Amino acid sequence: MAARRQAHPERPGQYELAVDEIVAACDGDWRGALRALMLLNERLELRLEQMSEVHPPHQRLD
Repeated sequence: MAARRQAHPERPGQYELAVDEIVAACDGDWRGALRALMLLNERLELRLEQMSEVHPPHQRLD
């Protein structure tokens, strides 16, 4: 059996707990939980894009 790679091996239980909480918030619906996370990611990407338009990467924030 192949070993699972963990992004942060020092905190593997936190990810499992977070996943359980997200799925529980969606009444146990894994598909709904995934959809909610994808929508949230879209919003965060849009926000990041908007912020980069205000402060281009080459400009320093002093």
